[in-house]
Amino acid sequence: MKKTNILFTISAMVSSGTMKFVLEAVRHLDKEKYNIIVFSDNNKKGKEQAEFEKNGAKVIYSNVHRFKHPIKYIRQIKQLLSDERIDIIHACDDLSMAFMFPVVPKNIKFVAHSHNTYFRFTKSKILSSLALRMFRKSIIKKSNVRLACGEDAGRALYGNSSFVVIPNGIDIKRFEYSAIKRKTVRKQLGIDNSATVLLTIGRLEKEKNQSFMIDVFRDYQKTINNSYLLIVGDGADKEMLNAKIKEYGLGKRCLIVPSRPDVSDIYSAGDLFLLTSLFEGLPIVSIEAQINGMQCVFSDSISKEADHSGRTLFLPLQNGSAFWAKQIARCSLDRIECNDDTINKYDVSHVVDRLDDIYSGLIEESSK
Repeated sequence: MKKTNILFTISAMVSSGTMKFVLEAVRHLDKEKYNIIVFSDNNKKGKEQAEFEKNGAKVIYSNVHRFKHPIKYIRQIKQLLSDERIDIIHACDDLSMAFMFPVVPKNIKFVAHSHNTYFRFTKSKILSSLALRMFRKSIIKKSNVRLACGEDAGRALYGNSSFVVIPNGIDIKRFEYSAIKRKTVRKQLGIDNSATVLLTIGRLEKEKNQSFMIDVFRDYQKTINNSYLLIVGDGADKEMLNAKIKEYGLGKRCLIVPSRPDVSDIYSAGDLFLLTSLFEGLPIVSIEAQINGMQCVFSDSISKEADHSGRTLFLPLQNGSAFWAKQIARCSLDRIECNDDTINKYDVSHVVDRLDDIYSGLIEESSK
């Protein structure tokens, strides 16, 4: 049987919710049925490459900056599609879609996948809005399947057009709470077992707004002295965040830990999970934290779909750090189990079965 060649596109080889989605798909899709190529729009190599390759995927990096050299970029895409004999494009990077549409032949099926609730194509909000309208028309016209990680992410990209929600797949067992993992991780990080740990996991980028989280923690420390803020991730804001931690004198209590393969273990070390994002789709880390049993506190820019425990707190960023600290201090540190029905739809095996159905349908359509 001829294998189907699937091209996944991502914005960069860095740890993110989108990256996790693609990586879980690569891990669990039938290798007897699919050849998988992962195209990173950024030429900076990442440690996730080894994990992709271990699971049989081929990783290709862009060697052209799409905005500086758009014609060369488009030629690169065209050559890639030809060289790898792509059957299906599964585009998880919104901007790569815009550049791909002009060169994707009709025999290649196109799956658009929205992972964000906010799209900013230029620094100008007006120009970004106009670009999104044009982009949306192209997607509606040229994509064969429209997917989204959640309802809000789907409406943000596709407007009133139809789409299918495919949540990010999670290996649920890996994220369940473990007292042993809690003790091990805390010992590794030098955190007292009796301390309260506020935890966040995500890229260290402007939109994740960890700078505000540090402000919140400084105020929180005034009430809950035996506490830590544990920030797990990599990104461009790391130096700025470390400088702020030093300025506030929080060096021993506010820890930045690079993303690591056993990040699922780190959830058990936390007591409360925070996200202060300026904008976000349906963050996969929000589901992982609730699988682990933690109460969550999120900015109200995050989709309400993220609440699966019934006790997630959504707070306005404009209310300030002191308000946030006061609300967090009132939160429960007790863990609870999420309802199986609400969590099982995120089980990676279920998600991959749905992807397999979509891909099989597209290939069947092509053969007619």
